[in-house]
Amino acid sequence: MLLKDFKVASMSNAINAIQNGAQRITLHNHNLTPSRGMIAEITKYAHEHRVSVNVIINQSFDTNNKLTDSDIKILETDIFECQALGVDSVEFSCFTNDSFDEDAATQLLAACGGMACNLGILNQDIPTKVLERSFEWANDNYLDRIYVDNVDQFELASKYFATEQIVLSTTKDSNLNNNSIKQIRL
Repeated sequence: MLLKDFKVASMSNAINAIQNGAQRITLHNHNLTPSRGMIAEITKYAHEHRVSVNVIINQSFDTNNKLTDSDIKILETDIFECQALGVDSVEFSCFTNDSFDEDAATQLLAACGGMACNLGILNQDIPTKVLERSFEWANDNYLDRIYVDNVDQFELASKYFATEQIVLSTTKDSNLNNNSIKQIRL
């Protein structure tokens, strides 16, 4: 069975996704952390319909620089808010143009406490060596899921994770003939 994870940016998107068979929804605001109010109401609605909720934790798309201490504090606070609101999991991405920021990722993972934690690959242009290092780190730290952008990233991630842990975005790659694909993001 193929698990469908719908990416939603509003309450109406969430309602529509749940009515169309979503088993999990991922909340975002243009790939940034959504507002507390949006997280609260959508989580409540989703849980009433037995749908799990993943929230993207991100506050900038500037990949030219590593996250600063202030950036990390903001993201940690977002994670704590998600925990308080009953969110099932969070997803973060700690990439620069040419590296994976393990220190920042480790701090964000620590903020998750026992909540499910996922690594999101939101960019197709990350060098293979950087992806490999991020997958090694995620595997070593027992992250729950890896969200990938295309089939090539899926195949690389499958060297480090069971295919049940990898979620392929179908918005960028429509090749779903691969029987090892168990989860998709719509």
